[in-house]
Amino acid sequence: MLIVIEGIDGSGKSVVVGASRAFFERHGLRVLDLRGKTRYPEEKLLLHYDAVLCGEPTHTTLGRDVRALVQAEGDVLRMARAFSADRKQLFERVVIPMRGKLVVEERSFLSSVVYQAVPREKLLALPGNALAVRYPPALVLLADCPVRLALERLALREKKDRAVFEKAGPLQKARDRYLGEDFSGLVGRLGAKLIKIDTSGSIAETDEQCVRALSSVFKDTRRTAPGGF
Repeated sequence: MLIVIEGIDGSGKSVVVGASRAFFERHGLRVLDLRGKTRYPEEKLLLHYDAVLCGEPTHTTLGRDVRALVQAEGDVLRMARAFSADRKQLFERVVIPMRGKLVVEERSFLSSVVYQAVPREKLLALPGNALAVRYPPALVLLADCPVRLALERLALREKKDRAVFEKAGPLQKARDRYLGEDFSGLVGRLGAKLIKIDTSGSIAETDEQCVRALSSVFKDTRRTAPGGF
């Protein structure tokens, strides 16, 4: 099962990922966190785990290229292609090999749909995006908070991405898209369940919402993960 965590920059996606990890570990799953890693593990090591945490852009060579591009205004199609290439490698090395187990992905091709100013048809035709559509998520957790709060959180970060999207205008536009019918409709067409997590409160409150969301989903499905789900 693929679970993706979406939301604007500063919305608390990493908190949602952390709550998801804690939830799975409490149920006895072996969890591998690949966020921040510069190399992918060998498949035999990867498959030793029940669940994997990952994110986009990655910290591999391709992911570093993406991170460099998002720090400057530039060719939007070039940026979309860079995201797509990084995404394709992530799916080939992690998501697809872990089919039948759990993958929690912080950001996904849905972020490209929301943020990137490329026509939808052309965007989804890019190889990495087309692959992601072929292997869609089963669950989308949307971390949401007001833009004002997201900006306050971004200002407090010790390590700043300096991404061109981390400004009030682009963040508000992105939030509106995440909360709009077009986004929820796309998620529905993918066959995924969309659950919004209000991250404007405390970390404990966000954790509680995540536990409720994941408990409801796994109670309904009764499939996929080892460890009692």
